[in-house]
Amino acid sequence: MLRVATHREAAAEVIAAALNYEDQVPGLGADFLLRYDSLVGEIRARPRRFRAVRRGVRKARLSRFPYAIYFELFTDRIHILAVAHQHRRPEYWLERRTG
Repeated sequence: MLRVATHREAAAEVIAAALNYEDQVPGLGADFLLRYDSLVGEIRARPRRFRAVRRGVRKARLSRFPYAIYFELFTDRIHILAVAHQHRRPEYWLERRTG
C-alpha cells in the first residue's frame, strides 16, 4: 500500500470537524474520526476506485457526514489535500495541490 501524506491544513480540518461534532453530541466527533480513518484505509487500498473531480485530484466521500477527502495520487504516495465540508467554500483547497 502507498504511504499517505496529509497537508497540514487538511489535518487541521479533520480535528476542527471532529471537535465541532463532539461539541454537538458526545461521541459524534469520535464517530467522525473512525469514519475518516476507515475511508483513508479504503483510499490506501484502492485509490483509483474514487473518481477524479479535477485533473489529478480524486474525491472520496465520508459516510454519514457531509465531508469529502480530496487527494492526489502519485506513484509513491497519496497526498490528502483537504477534508472539506461539501456545502461550504467549494474548491478552496486548490492552491494546496502539489502535482
